[in-house]
Amino acid sequence: MLKMMLLMLFMMFAMTTLKADDQRAVRSLELTINGPVDKVFQLFTPDGETAWIPYWKWTPIYPAGKETVRDMVFRTEEDTLWTLAVYEPSQRSVYVHTSPDLLARIEVECSAIDASHTRMKITWVLTAITPHGQQVIAHHETEEGLAKKKENWKKWLDEYCVKAGWSK
Repeated sequence: MLKMMLLMLFMMFAMTTLKADDQRAVRSLELTINGPVDKVFQLFTPDGETAWIPYWKWTPIYPAGKETVRDMVFRTEEDTLWTLAVYEPSQRSVYVHTSPDLLARIEVECSAIDASHTRMKITWVLTAITPHGQQVIAHHETEEGLAKKKENWKKWLDEYCVKAGWSK
């Protein structure tokens, strides 16, 4: 009973200490990638990201294989679950993931610049569920952090595109 009361008090405290402006962050980045849109789009699927993000690891839940399908469910950490809410190959995907502290919506949009170049826009909508989630947004999901992510992603994607033979 005491544990339940403490949990309820904590939840009430968490809800009252998160201000709307501190609770939500929207971040976007755009990249031009040296590759055809149909191939580049596949690099932004759960299995595709293993080809170019050194630390990306995922575990499929449904379906059990590595096929990318709408409404698939997978895990990236013990307590982080994802689903693919929208899947329009070569154009747009919308992922939703949740952990104990954050809920995130990630939209990936692709468009062909020409036959050999793709414009990508990735938008994150992050919502803190707990005070710790608010700290994550404030300290790790900053504009500076996004600039570093863009720099790393551009480097890794360019290296992959050369390796794949899409660019020289």
